[in-house]
Amino acid sequence: MSKDIPGRMDDKAKPLMSPQQAQFLSHQQEQQTEAYMAEYYQPTEAEMQRYYQQQQQYQQTKPILNHIPGSRPIPPAIEIPSRDQYIATKESENPEEILTPKSRPWVQRYLCCCCPKKRKHRILCCAATVSILIAIGVLLYFYVPRFPDIKVYNINLENIASMNTPYYFSYKDPNNEDLNQLILRMNLTMYLGTYNPNLYDLKVDEINLVANLVVNQTFVYNALKTSPLVTFSSLVQAIGIPKSPLPVGYVPSNNSQIGTAKTGNILFPSKTWINYTMMFEFEYSPGPEGLLKDPTILELADACGITSRYKPAGRNMRIHYDALSTIGVLKPLNYAPGVSNELQIVCPFSQDQIQAVIREVQDNGKSPQEAIAIVFKGSPKNVNKRVKLGFTF
Repeated sequence: MSKDIPGRMDDKAKPLMSPQQAQFLSHQQEQQTEAYMAEYYQPTEAEMQRYYQQQQQYQQTKPILNHIPGSRPIPPAIEIPSRDQYIATKESENPEEILTPKSRPWVQRYLCCCCPKKRKHRILCCAATVSILIAIGVLLYFYVPRFPDIKVYNINLENIASMNTPYYFSYKDPNNEDLNQLILRMNLTMYLGTYNPNLYDLKVDEINLVANLVVNQTFVYNALKTSPLVTFSSLVQAIGIPKSPLPVGYVPSNNSQIGTAKTGNILFPSKTWINYTMMFEFEYSPGPEGLLKDPTILELADACGITSRYKPAGRNMRIHYDALSTIGVLKPLNYAPGVSNELQIVCPFSQDQIQAVIREVQDNGKSPQEAIAIVFKGSPKNVNKRVKLGFTF
């Protein structure tokens, strides 16, 4: 039985690693280190020299464990640091000689100085930014003022027939009382409703409304449905034809403005309909084609049954309106929201009143103003003198 000799292995004992395996392991560790450095880092020249000096020192280091006589010493295992550990170590040793990742130049080129350079920090920054933007979007959705829904229910024309509201005749040329240059003005009552869709009460500084009468061309320009006003000899004799020729390139309008309305300082409660009235200032004057050929006058005549050839005579008139509001919080933005819509109204005069006016003009030779005054028991105000003095309406 042989005794154990220090430094030698027993015959039955097996070495932990053969010389070839030890040499292969050392070579493999070197390759792993070089591959890791090449993939994640772009070392400086000074760092590369330091790295090769460390490799030479490792090769010359005497083995400590598992040394086999006659074999090449096994160098100590090289612990490959993680990316964060390596950068932290280099920053503490020499901040000026930090191995720069390959992605670092791209980050510095396309990101501003206030953006984090580390990927984890960029993700956190983007998440915080998106959260803030979402919160701001939600607040804007609920609290940015929305334009109220304005709806015109009706324009009360009954006071015209009952003479409750005076109407005014004037002429474009006060020295020439030509009915083809007649200007008719009157104040009418407009009934409106407004809904505030906001979560809070909304104060509107001003609402401006413009109304246009839309001509129904399928009726007005159809000789089978309407009779032209020029076929009424008494009207032609009383009104006459325009003395001035039509301007070159003039085209009659089938959507003429007939009046405006204005109100202000209204507080609309949140999520509530509010009904109110506005004073509608009706004002109209026929175009260069004259009173008897003006499309708007023809529309009124057909809607009231004067020129209608169909039965029952008369129909509804269509009015298009545009409302523009002024909201205090939107004034700095120079923005005034608007809404457009239409409504249907009926002729305010009865057929008996209309026929009575026609008889006064045709049979008795009265002027239209005199016939209206006789039928409606009143007299319209002629404001030509007031126009001469410079008064406006």
